Amino acid sequence: EHRVYLPMVGLFIFVSEFDFFKKNQKKDSRLTLVPYLILAIFILITFMRMPNFSNKLDYWKSAIKASEYSSLSCLNLGKTYEELGEYENAIAAYREGLKRNPNERLLYNNIGGALIYMRRNDEAEVEIKKEIELHPDNSYAYYNLGLIKKLKGKTEEAFPFWNKALEYNKNFINAYQQLADYYKEKKDTVNFTRCMEEIKKRDK
Repeated sequence: EHRVYLPMVGLFIFVSEFDFFKKNQKKDSRLTLVPYLILAIFILITFMRMPNFSNKLDYWKSAIKASEYSSLSCLNLGKTYEELGEYENAIAAYREGLKRNPNERLLYNNIGGALIYMRRNDEAEVEIKKEIELHPDNSYAYYNLGLIKKLKGKTEEAFPFWNKALEYNKNFINAYQQLADYYKEKKDTVNFTRCMEEIKKRDK
């Protein structure tokens, strides 16, 4: 909203040149102050709202309060908490999003992702499978399922999930990297080289 203030000044100057405004201005000189009073009010409102924009965390907390039905705000708040390493808070934000919209894309997946960071892989798998039930084309969910299998030492079971992720997202570099690691371990030079070439094409 602060971007409109400078154009508003120009608009006020433009309007003040109209004959109607000039005539009324002569009758009542206080009319001259009206545009500047309006501008001052808008500036004051901006300063009052500045704390909400001081950082991403405060911004999304404010957004959740301002829009009580927005599940997307909860998703973004959860991501912000994850960036800060506050995984419990991230999960709480995602769950709040599910209360607002049980079908919101990525919420179950991101709960699973946070649980992976907390090494609670069994719980993570349950949540991510819920994501796939709702959104069977979510490449991130398949990738994360593969990651869980790998962390459990079941690399052979992880392999199909990374391939599945690439079916829905041909540019998923992390999935190619996991497959490259898998083929390297298997000493499959041909497929390892293929995956590395795919990564190079996209990693620009």
